[in-house]
Amino acid sequence: MNDMPTVNAMPEGFRPLRLRMRPGGQAVDVQGPNIVLGRHSECDLRMPLPDVSRRHCRFVFTSGCWDIIDLGSLNGVHVNGSRVQRITLHAGDHIRLGGLELDVEMPSAAAAA
Repeated sequence: MNDMPTVNAMPEGFRPLRLRMRPGGQAVDVQGPNIVLGRHSECDLRMPLPDVSRRHCRFVFTSGCWDIIDLGSLNGVHVNGSRVQRITLHAGDHIRLGGLELDVEMPSAAAAA
């Protein structure tokens, strides 16, 4: 009888998020529902660039959608050319974090399985 909740349980309907870097096209898959991106070694997605803050932003999967949240970064989070604090992401969105540029791709739930 183990009544302990499952650690790392994925939210219902979870699907990974794919971020494609510009230039070059290298893809980064966000595989967890709550991921911090920054240059600090303890970040889930480490981007050791001088204009990316130590804890720059968070990607959160909630209610079937991916949000990006600025964590008080110096250079901000820009989505489709506008600086944002929090916004829901859609396929085709363009993210800029300092000099780091990423295009958002949303793999289908079937492709993620």
